Amino acid sequence: MFDTTKTPAMKRQLTKILTGLQRNPAVVTAVIVSDDGLAIAANHKKMHVISAATGDIFTTIRQANQMIGFADLDNVTIHLSDNKMMVCQPFKVRNIEIILTVIFNQEIAYKRLFTQTIQAIKQAVE
Repeated sequence: MFDTTKTPAMKRQLTKILTGLQRNPAVVTAVIVSDDGLAIAANHKKMHVISAATGDIFTTIRQANQMIGFADLDNVTIHLSDNKMMVCQPFKVRNIEIILTVIFNQEIAYKRLFTQTIQAIKQAVE
């Protein structure tokens, strides 16, 4: 498990990264989530709901992938009925898997934004 309670400076830095990400007009909210669905850092009042949903989504998809025999998961993109988009991407920091979840208010090309944000998170944590 990834514990930021022992390092408040790290949690502040992660929150600052998410605040910067939310300056993008297409971003509604962003949460850094442990692989078991617990919020590590967020700036949203429903962060625990988003985190739990992310954990459930990844657990279900990983189980399905194992049953079907697919490769590991790169990311999950969910297109919502109101043209919003939820993107979840797992990555490893200190051999611990965490997930960046971002909700966009529109469909956008997000890969570069995710790459930059994940690099910033890794630098803050390592």
